[in-house]
Amino acid sequence: MDIVSHGLWSLVLFRSINLKLKSKKFNLWNAAFWGIFPDLFTFVIPYLIWIFQMIFENTPLLDSIKIGATSSDFPYYHLVEILYNISHSIIIFIIIFCVAWLLFKKPIWILCGWLLHILFDIFTHIEGHFPTPILWPLSNFKFNGLIYWRNTWFIIIEIALLIVVYFIIYTAENKKKN
Repeated sequence: MDIVSHGLWSLVLFRSINLKLKSKKFNLWNAAFWGIFPDLFTFVIPYLIWIFQMIFENTPLLDSIKIGATSSDFPYYHLVEILYNISHSIIIFIIIFCVAWLLFKKPIWILCGWLLHILFDIFTHIEGHFPTPILWPLSNFKFNGLIYWRNTWFIIIEIALLIVVYFIIYTAENKKKN
């Protein structure tokens, strides 16, 4: 799924939860951040390295623009694969969630935006286009999704669903205020 959609679905989850809470509501900016975190972690680091390399090694920009981070021609594609395995693994998520729980002596529920991201990617990433390595590092098994998130009809349905769900939440929030 695209990064914007991940952020929006994470917002849906936590806005819905906030409707039920009387106090101590979740910060929606944090919710959106954790919804997009796995993709930020995967792609921002290699792109920053690549940009610094272009600047300091005087690499021609036009040659570099033709290559995207999801292409095996990208100079840091191997790094992208490693970071993708880390950030899209339920095993890694569980470890980080438990460590945060131990450190803060309470569960850090906002991290579930990250888990939601992984769960969506399980079904929307297909073999050859970053299938989700849910059990990494215990296994190299990658879940082959049901539908590719770049399919036009999938995008249309997803946008329609987001509009409907946001309308429902907006209506519920307004009802609660009155």
